[in-house]
Amino acid sequence: MLRLPNDALWLGLGPRQVGAARRAGRRRQGAAIGSVAVAAAPDAAGALLQALAQLLDAHALRRRTVHTVLSDRLVRYALVPFSAAHLDAAEERALCLARFSALYGPMPDWHIVIEPARYGAARVACAMPPALAAGLDTVLGERALGRGAIVPHFVARWNGRPAALRGRSGMLAVAEPDTLVLASFDRTGWRSLRALYADTAACDVADLVFRERLLQGIDPAAPLWQTGTVPSQGNADVDDGIALALAGMHP
Repeated sequence: MLRLPNDALWLGLGPRQVGAARRAGRRRQGAAIGSVAVAAAPDAAGALLQALAQLLDAHALRRRTVHTVLSDRLVRYALVPFSAAHLDAAEERALCLARFSALYGPMPDWHIVIEPARYGAARVACAMPPALAAGLDTVLGERALGRGAIVPHFVARWNGRPAALRGRSGMLAVAEPDTLVLASFDRTGWRSLRALYADTAACDVADLVFRERLLQGIDPAAPLWQTGTVPSQGNADVDDGIALALAGMHP
């Protein structure tokens, strides 16, 4: 869930559309296949999965492995502090559940993945709702599609960040139409991570970033990379599903 293979077919499950894209051309650049609008609220798993099934059937996408980028609206994030104790799988899950519960309330059945441990460094953990996890397996399995990587949007953008942000301090702001994930980091690893639920087309993302710098004590001069499905404000016509699918195809 936290790693990106460089393969051909990607799905994007967004708050308003689901979309599909593939690599095409000599340079293997991303090309849109198509999208379908989601008929209900963006966090309603049933409507989302119904739109996905419609998309796969409309384009006869079968008998191959597909990878999926999930909107940040569909998942939950937590920054799990470093633990010097050696943890087995059950203990690590308990640590993650305690952190998620403190942030969001009880989440006992959610599918949780955490990035590999690194001495002294906090780790990003991501939780996916059980209905979406099980439903995605069902929709893909009914069409003889193999489930490849499932990557949350913020992680996809982090993995594709510019070289200028690698190995130094900075901030990453990943915007979607109604979600903004803000993270800060330095040479030692993650320093902060927070998801905000706001209309990013109507509000000033720069103001939210400025407030986050003040709240977290982040150097005002630390570089910022702002990206996402609404990289320039006011673009109401962006297709979330295709934009998310293409986000999985970073070099």
